[in-house]
Amino acid sequence: MTSKDLLSAWANVESKVARGATGTYLHLQVLGGDLPIGVIVRSEDGRPGLLVRFEAKDLPDMPKPKSGRGFSFERVVQFGPQSYGLPIILGDNSDLDIFSMMGSDLIAVVEQSNGKRPAVELVLNRIALWRQFLQRRGGHMTDDEVHGLFGELQVLGKLFESIGPDAALDTWHGPDRDLLDFHLQESFIEVKTWRVESGSKVTISNAHQLGIDANRPIYLVAIQLSSGGADAKTLGEQVNELRGRIDGILKQRFDELLAAYGYMDAQADEYPEKISVLSVSSFRVQRGFPFIDSKGLPGGVHDLRYSIELGAMEPFRELQPNLTPA
Repeated sequence: MTSKDLLSAWANVESKVARGATGTYLHLQVLGGDLPIGVIVRSEDGRPGLLVRFEAKDLPDMPKPKSGRGFSFERVVQFGPQSYGLPIILGDNSDLDIFSMMGSDLIAVVEQSNGKRPAVELVLNRIALWRQFLQRRGGHMTDDEVHGLFGELQVLGKLFESIGPDAALDTWHGPDRDLLDFHLQESFIEVKTWRVESGSKVTISNAHQLGIDANRPIYLVAIQLSSGGADAKTLGEQVNELRGRIDGILKQRFDELLAAYGYMDAQADEYPEKISVLSVSSFRVQRGFPFIDSKGLPGGVHDLRYSIELGAMEPFRELQPNLTPA
C-alpha cells in the first residue's frame, strides 16, 4: 500500500467523522494477516493515525503512551480477551505526508516478513527507527546532505574492508552530528565532498572542526563526486550495497545510524541522482595546513564557515590515515 493509498483511506474515514459517526476512533482495516494494521481517525479532533493489532502475549512489549515529534502513542485499546490495538496518532498535520510514508513502510515490513521473525517485533523495531529519524528532521535531506552521506558511506565501506563492519560502525560519528565523522584509535577522519561545478574546494562548517594534535591527528578526506557515469549509484543503491556486506544485528545498527543521519529506506526514491566517485584524496591537518585555528578567534565570533582550496592542501596529502578502530 502506497502513501497515496493511505491518504485516500484517511480521507474516507474522515468523511464518516464529518457525518457524525461516533466512537473514540473510527477505523478502517488495510492489512490483515500476522499483524493487522488499520487507519484510524480520532473523533475528538479528526487527527489521523494508525492502529496496530496484536495479541495479549505481546502486551508487555507495547510502547507506553508517549508523545514526540511526528507522532504519539495512545493508550492501548482492547478488542477481546486476547486482542489489543496500539493507536499511533499523527503529531502535527504538517507532517501528514511523512506520516503516511511511515505507515506505508510499516505495512511493507509486515508483508515482507514471511514468518522469518515475529511481525510485531519487526514493526516495533521499524517504529523505533522512524522515531529516531523524526527526532532529527521532518522531511527530506538537502542535496548537500545527500552528497555528504554518500561520501561518508565511501569511507565507511573502506573501513569495512580494513577493520570489519562491527568496529567500523563504532567509529562512525557522522550521524551524531559530531564535529568529526570518524573516531579511530590513532586518528580522526573528517569527510568532505566536492564537485567541479562548485569549484575545487571543500567547506568547513565549524571553526572548531579542524585542529592540530600530534597524538591523534585529523585527516581531511576530500571526495570528488559527479552526476552520472558508468559506475554511478543512487544513495539507496549505495546503502543497499553496504547493508549486503553485514549480517544480523549489525544491519539493525546500520539502519539506526542511517535514521539518525536522516535517511530511511522508504525515502530512497526521493533521492534519484546517480552519483559517481571521481577521486578520493586524504590530507593530514598539521603545522602549515590552511585552516582557521579557533583558538585564535576573537571573542564574540560565532558560526564561522569557510572554504579551503584543494590546491592549498596538496603539500599535506597522505595516502591513507591509520584505520585502527577506537
